Amino acid sequence: MKKILFTVLLYLPGLMAPAQQGKKVLIYTKTGGYAHASIPDGIRAVQKIGLEIGFQTDTTSLSEDFNEKNLRNYAAIIFISTSPRLLDSIQKEAFTNYIRAGGGFVGIHGASAGIRPWPWYAKLVGGIFTNHPEPKEGVILNENTLHSASCHFPAQLEWKDEWYNFSDMEKDLHILLSVDEASYTGGEYGSRRHPISWYHDYDGGRAFYTALGHFSYHFTDAFFVQHITEGIKYAMGVN
Repeated sequence: MKKILFTVLLYLPGLMAPAQQGKKVLIYTKTGGYAHASIPDGIRAVQKIGLEIGFQTDTTSLSEDFNEKNLRNYAAIIFISTSPRLLDSIQKEAFTNYIRAGGGFVGIHGASAGIRPWPWYAKLVGGIFTNHPEPKEGVILNENTLHSASCHFPAQLEWKDEWYNFSDMEKDLHILLSVDEASYTGGEYGSRRHPISWYHDYDGGRAFYTALGHFSYHFTDAFFVQHITEGIKYAMGVN
C-alpha cells in the first residue's frame, strides 16, 4: 500500500501541469573556485521537472542576467550550489527588488555558502553555511508529514550527503526535514534534530531551501526529485 501511495504522489505533479503552464524559472549556476560536480545533474533534473509539470526553464551562469528587466520574466529563480558573492551591488538590488515584488527563490545545497557579506540573502536562504564534515551516511527525519515537499518521505530515511552546519538561522522557518545528529559525526546544531530543509515567506516573496543534493545521483532519486519539485512549485506560487 505504501508503495502504491508513493507512486501516486510521485506522479501527482504531472496531474497538476495546467497550473504551471506559461511560467518560467531561471536556473542560476555561477560559482567561484570550487564547483559541485552535481550542478549539471541539477540543471537536467529541473529541466525534466519543467517538462513534466509544465513550466519553462532558462539556465545562466552570467551574473549580468540579474537585472530587473530580465528577472521579471520568471516565477522563481533557482540557485544550484552557486555563490551569491559573484553578484555586484546593482545585481543584488535587482534580485532584492524581484523578491520584494513577490518573486520566488529556491536554493539547493551550496546556495547557502558564501553569503556572510550579504545579510539580506542570508535571511532569504534562512541560515548561513559554516562548515561540514566529510560526506557520510546519516538519518533524515521527516519534520512535516503534511507539506507536499516532505510528505512522501518516511519518518526516517538513511541518506548519504554533505551535512551542512548553519549559523544565524531565521526564527520563522517552517522545517521540512532534519538530520539526526546522533546518526553521524560532525553535527554542530547541538540537537538530535538538525534542520536541513525548510521554507518561509520573506520580504514579500517565498523561499525554499534544501541542503541535500551534494551527489549527482541525488538528482535522479525519487525522494529528492519530488522534494525539489514541490519546493519549486511553492516558490513559483501565483507569480
